Amino acid sequence: MAQPLTDPHDRFFKELFSRRDTACDFIRHYLPPNILAHLDLSTLEISKDSFIDAGLKEHFSDLLYKVALHKGQAAYIYLLFDHKSYPDPMVAYQLLRYMVRIWDLWLKQQAEKTKRSERKRRQAKRLPAIMPLVLYHGEKRWRVNLQLKALFDAPEEMRPYLPDYRYRLYDLSGYSDDEIRGEVILQTGLLLLKYIYRDELKERLPEILSLLQELSDRQSALEYLETILRYLSGGTDKLSEE
Repeated sequence: MAQPLTDPHDRFFKELFSRRDTACDFIRHYLPPNILAHLDLSTLEISKDSFIDAGLKEHFSDLLYKVALHKGQAAYIYLLFDHKSYPDPMVAYQLLRYMVRIWDLWLKQQAEKTKRSERKRRQAKRLPAIMPLVLYHGEKRWRVNLQLKALFDAPEEMRPYLPDYRYRLYDLSGYSDDEIRGEVILQTGLLLLKYIYRDELKERLPEILSLLQELSDRQSALEYLETILRYLSGGTDKLSEE
């Protein structure tokens, strides 16, 4: 059963990236073009499952997107949001655990499909690809190695037998404001995440909020403004009530 969203960073992340159009916007702008070329974003689905241990929900949030590849295979994009103010050196290990849980869920779903052709049975023996992404907005720059193998204390001769993969990192502190791209909702959301811990938030906020004037749907703009104000009221100590 899903836990209540009490952390303001968790809640804002979920409200922002659970919008299908915002999720597609993020993927279009921030995945490498050679990866994006394989994805059929018209098929993107947002999973309601979370794979994070209960004890780590204070520091991490996650969303899982299912998307078809142009050749027909299923694939997943797993977005992990690290909302601590400092990098976690064990993120690659945590991600591996969550990826295995996603594959476990996929295998279970395949087993529950009793009416399948022989071809689908053969396909079910091959696991879908998972693209692991980490979104980080802490005060300190992320200097943790992005590869799982960096966590192992092992001689070189043993390394070929150890698991390895690399995750893709989005450290918002390393992006200039001009480099933060996307439609209005995504752009304002990422800018707020970037500045939420910083003293500059107070002076940057009017310009960030002014972007909402570009939203043509007034009702959507007001709803999103409410989401933003709720986040600002609980997610930062850099602003006064006034």
